[in-house]
Amino acid sequence: MKSPVLILIVLLALPAICPLPAAPLTHELSRDLTYVRATALPADLPGQMDLRACVLDLRYATGDEAAAVALAGWLKFHASARTPVFILANAATAAALLDVLPPRALPAGTLTLGLPGPGFTPDIAIKTDADTERRAYDAFAPVNPSAALVDENDGKIRYDEAAMVRELAAGATPADHEPAPEINPAAPAAPAPLIDRTLQRAVHVHRGLATLKLLRG
Repeated sequence: MKSPVLILIVLLALPAICPLPAAPLTHELSRDLTYVRATALPADLPGQMDLRACVLDLRYATGDEAAAVALAGWLKFHASARTPVFILANAATAAALLDVLPPRALPAGTLTLGLPGPGFTPDIAIKTDADTERRAYDAFAPVNPSAALVDENDGKIRYDEAAMVRELAAGATPADHEPAPEINPAAPAAPAPLIDRTLQRAVHVHRGLATLKLLRG
C-alpha cells in the first residue's frame, strides 16, 4: 500500500508536471454580451453554464480536425436567435477551424466577421490591414478597457452654447471666459487611436440587433 505522504507529494507535483491549460481570456463587453478569446481549441471553448450572446475570437487560434469538430458542435448547441455568436477570424486562424466557417452552412444565430484572406470569406468583411489588426488584438487585455479598442473618440471639444447663454444671463461677459488656446499648425498631429475594427463591428451589430429587438427572449 502506498504511503499517504507519497501520494500527497505526487498530487502536489502534478501541476508542475502536467500544467493545467490557461483559462481563455474573457471580458464583459456589455450586460448581455461576452467576449471570449479562444487561442487553442477545443480547450478554450466556453462552457455552457451561462448561455448568452458572445463574441468568439478565433483570430490566430490553433486547432486540428478534432478541434474543428468540437467547434462545430459547440456552435450548433450555443448559437441561436436568443444567443447569437459573432465569430472573429482571419487568414491566420488554423485552417481546420476555417473549414467550419463560411461558405459552409453554420447554425442560425452565427455571424462571421473579419479581414478576408485565403481560406476565409466572412459574412461581414472588415476594412483593415493585417498589421493593425494584430496590434489591436495584442493590445486587448483585461487591464485595458475594451472601450479604448472599440469606441472611437476624436478628441474634439464641443463648445457648449447652452452653458455660455446661462453664464451671460447670470451677468458674465465674454471677457470672463478664458481665451481659446492657440493652435500651432506646426505641432504634430495626435496619433490615431488604436481601434479593433473587427471587434468594434461585432459590438455594433449586437447593439443594432438589441435596439431593433431582434434578440428574442
